[in-house]
Amino acid sequence: MTDTPPSSFTGRKRNRSTHWSVKFKDRLSHVIITVGGLGTIVAVTTVFLFLISVVIPLFKAPERELAFQTELPSSETTADLPVHVAADEYNLMSWAVFPDGLIRKFRLDTGEVLDEISLVGDGPRLTAWSFPQRDSLAVFGFEDGTVRFANISFTLDFMEREDAPEALRNLAVREIATWEDKLVQMTPQRQLRIMGLSVELQEPVDTGATEPITLLDHTRSRNDINYAAMTESGRIFLQRARGRMNMMTRQVVYRTTTADVEIIPRTALPKYVKLTGLGDNLYVIWEDGILNRFDIRNFDNISFVETVDLTPEPDTQVTAIGYMIGKTTLLVGDSKGGVTGWFRVRPRNVEINLRHSVVMREIDFDVQGVNRGEPVERRVADIQSPDNQALVPALHLAGPAEESPVVSLSPSERKRMFVAGHANGAIRLHNATVQHTQFEVNLQDGSPASFVLLNPRDSGLIGISTGLVSLWNISVPHSEATLRGYFAPIWYEGYDEPRHAWQSTGGTDDFESKFGIMPLVFGTVKATLYSMIFAVPIALLGAIYTSEFLHPKSRARIKPAVEMMASLPSVVLGFLAGLVLAQFIETRVPATLLSFITVPFTLIFAASCWQLLSRTMQMRLKTCRFLLMILAIPAGMLIASQLGPRVEAMMFRVEILDETVAAELVAELSEAEFTQTADGTIIVKDIRTWLSAHRQDPANPKFRSSPVGGWMILFLPLSCFITVFATVKYFNPVLLRKAQKSSQMQFALLDLAKFVAAGATALLIAWLLSTFFGTFWDPRGSYIDQYGQRNALVVGFIMGFAVIPIIYTIADDAMSAVPDHLRSASLGAGATRWQTAVRIVVPTSMSGLFSAVMIGFGRAVGETMIVLMAAGNTPIMEWNIFSGFRTLSANIAVEMMEAVEGSTNYRTLFLTAVILFSMTFVINTIAEKIRQSYRKKAYQL
Repeated sequence: MTDTPPSSFTGRKRNRSTHWSVKFKDRLSHVIITVGGLGTIVAVTTVFLFLISVVIPLFKAPERELAFQTELPSSETTADLPVHVAADEYNLMSWAVFPDGLIRKFRLDTGEVLDEISLVGDGPRLTAWSFPQRDSLAVFGFEDGTVRFANISFTLDFMEREDAPEALRNLAVREIATWEDKLVQMTPQRQLRIMGLSVELQEPVDTGATEPITLLDHTRSRNDINYAAMTESGRIFLQRARGRMNMMTRQVVYRTTTADVEIIPRTALPKYVKLTGLGDNLYVIWEDGILNRFDIRNFDNISFVETVDLTPEPDTQVTAIGYMIGKTTLLVGDSKGGVTGWFRVRPRNVEINLRHSVVMREIDFDVQGVNRGEPVERRVADIQSPDNQALVPALHLAGPAEESPVVSLSPSERKRMFVAGHANGAIRLHNATVQHTQFEVNLQDGSPASFVLLNPRDSGLIGISTGLVSLWNISVPHSEATLRGYFAPIWYEGYDEPRHAWQSTGGTDDFESKFGIMPLVFGTVKATLYSMIFAVPIALLGAIYTSEFLHPKSRARIKPAVEMMASLPSVVLGFLAGLVLAQFIETRVPATLLSFITVPFTLIFAASCWQLLSRTMQMRLKTCRFLLMILAIPAGMLIASQLGPRVEAMMFRVEILDETVAAELVAELSEAEFTQTADGTIIVKDIRTWLSAHRQDPANPKFRSSPVGGWMILFLPLSCFITVFATVKYFNPVLLRKAQKSSQMQFALLDLAKFVAAGATALLIAWLLSTFFGTFWDPRGSYIDQYGQRNALVVGFIMGFAVIPIIYTIADDAMSAVPDHLRSASLGAGATRWQTAVRIVVPTSMSGLFSAVMIGFGRAVGETMIVLMAAGNTPIMEWNIFSGFRTLSANIAVEMMEAVEGSTNYRTLFLTAVILFSMTFVINTIAEKIRQSYRKKAYQL
């Protein structure tokens, strides 16, 4: 039995039924398409969910769990708190130095003392100490004015279970036992982990002091040990000890260089002396927060630099001092429970002062050393120092609500974290980079957290109060991962202001990772914007021409050729852009910029000249018309190359005011790039020099240049659009009325005159606007700035060629799909082919044209190799067309192979992938909504 054939649109019934094979193929195709569509949705959703699963641990809350509490080991001679405590990375063993000069090695979980080592013996009493931040060197000061170096470090060995003594073979996994003066733990791999302590005391070093040393701090640089000390009477001196090993006795002998430091006398003695990590600065700090900074790079000429108030708030005192890893950022804990981080900054240019505001206090001492200064706000720009640096507060962390004083500070040895212990027993873990508090724990007895520390792996937090040691097992794998750290400007160590930055890795562990994602998002937008500015007009105008004006035979040849451009590998385009095009443009920047004006001008001028030909001549040359149009492009480029040097000499000239700078530039430039006036003034005719000439001290200018050329780059295209709009709207109707009474030649000459006048008008408007705005603002430093060889101009040009074929093909197909009866109706109503194309074909096919642009946009957003090879790979946020950038996709390609699996960098790269995925999804969703609205309007036609 066969189905009854349905009626056709004519009302007649079909005489034939559909064959079963056709129905089967139709249903099979329907199933395959459905399954394929659903499969695509599932695949994309699965990829997105996988990305999310990798990113989620970044924002997981830190974990902490109290492992144990034990009594602090003490001796019969003293029950004082230790002056320093250190723990190994497995939370097995700890050593502590006590004021009586004893080093006690003890077991963390039970407090059992394993060994005691005396630093003093029968010698003088221990009076000062300085402990390492990461290495093993500690320095001790004594009552007789001498110092002594000690290398104190944990030792770690492994032993197979079969080789271990009988008493240790049957240990359970993670069980700890004491063996001689060491601790042994069974690992999950059934090996014995043996933890010990090595203490190497060296001979005392004579400092020249004869009284007790009360304050001490040290830093090591290569073979030198630099330390600063203060004696009981308030004398502060520096000493540099250089060690040499005696090859016969194997003992290290130190040769010392000493220098005294003169401070401003005050009624009270300083409470802290601190050296920076490089040993180039000394901080002398009083309890009321006054800090004197000294430049100590030259021991023969130690200079006082500046005075800073670390606690500008009234009735606030310094209660704890520490350093972040690297000993660059000074941590200051105060009596109100707050922590401030200070580091030195220098201006971007030596001749330009800093711009950021800080709160300082002017210091004025009378003969008694009493501080008469009042807190005032002073800009860093007003701070003048011999070393052209300023100590600024970049980190601010408020204390607990009850304002409990900070009594101890300790940094992490691996990350930008530190622990602050408060007088009420609260212990807070902070991340210094993003200024975020990870968590807070409290000592159960409520005693002051006199000493706090993180173990070397940041897996254990130790708090020590009176007679009690508490250990928490903690897990903070991604302390830098906060929304503020990713998307807000951060004041990174050594920077002169908060900013967005991406620099995930460095050469040392004290490097501060910078995970600012905004420069990558900005770079993606910048690359897409410049490439679309170049690609969209060319692609759409080319599609309109081939679809509506080109002969079908020529179109059949040209369209496949353009489509084949899409098959060019992006790595090849990037290679050509980075190694060929970038170097070519670098020496021809003005000519390249001019070509964007001269090439369209030449094309339109050639079209206007074509109208001067008679109808007969136009018919004869009709087959050569396209070839002549193509030849106009190299003609425009030739004109640009010839005008480039002249425009450069006229608009981008720099007058050198400084003789030294003039001599340096003249030595680097060719004779064609500069001239010398009759009075000896050097004038450089180089756009790259002009782009950098604005970076100078206004009080002592070394260059003189006009900003008009920079404004012309912006206003010339804008004035062209204004002129074209005014010409089409106001002048063309008048021209058309005159055409009714004119011959073809007269109309052609009038049209040519109109084009020349419009071009001159656009140039005049651009020059007037540029001259006006140039009197108020120099555009250099905004959309144009210093020139980099691999920049947005190169990327926009070459990536435009990668995007043009996609936009062109889809746009051409969309316009070709417009029914011919619409064109015929328009032409029949008297419209020209151009009016038909613009007013009928383009609006009808707008949904397809918009889809073409958005597909090209997606191609530009996800491009990797071109921007990787031609954009300079610099994650900066500048609209400067002559600077580089880094995109999200290029960043993933660069860093994913080197990122450690599970690390913050690894998961952050997946976060950038999620952002790129989301950007594409949102843009495509919006584009689809807009496309549907265009489609509805086209359907109404």
